[in-house]
Amino acid sequence: MSSTPLQEALSLIASQSPLLSAEGLNKLNQLAFNTCMLPQMKVEAGQVGAIAAIVDAMTRSQENGSIQEDGCRTLRTVAFHCEPNLNLVQHQGAIDAVATALQLHGANEAVVAEGFWALVVFCANHRKTILACLQPSMPWINGFATLDGNTVVAKGLVNVTEVMATHAANAEIQKKGMFLQVLFG
Repeated sequence: MSSTPLQEALSLIASQSPLLSAEGLNKLNQLAFNTCMLPQMKVEAGQVGAIAAIVDAMTRSQENGSIQEDGCRTLRTVAFHCEPNLNLVQHQGAIDAVATALQLHGANEAVVAEGFWALVVFCANHRKTILACLQPSMPWINGFATLDGNTVVAKGLVNVTEVMATHAANAEIQKKGMFLQVLFG
């Protein structure tokens, strides 16, 4: 039985080799980006553990700036315009992984740009309350699972002003940082 492109990407991401993980991240990013052909691809990716797999790859290769950049980009792409996956990013460690990438690679403009952009996607349109059927292990209130909104969590983990100051000449980082500052209030 042949595997699907999504299964192939996840298998590569799970590799202990940073090169194979990077190949898998890029493959998953392309699959999620090109969802016009398969609109359920992002939802399916979230359901089969893609977010957790990306976080695991980023954790295994914390010292590797390229993996951190690719991981932030792929997390952003998988979550963009996909409410089910936006509901998973906090619970599956994606916000923490992006915050760690920003802390460890704060001087790397590519990691900062992708990390900020991922946080913008995670925080800009996320609802605080999630239907309980999505994650039975979450705390419950009146039949709903609840978590702090992604914005509240990210705000507590990332010092946007400090990171922006390191990259004062980079207009892309400044724009995304200002947007995060507005979101973080």
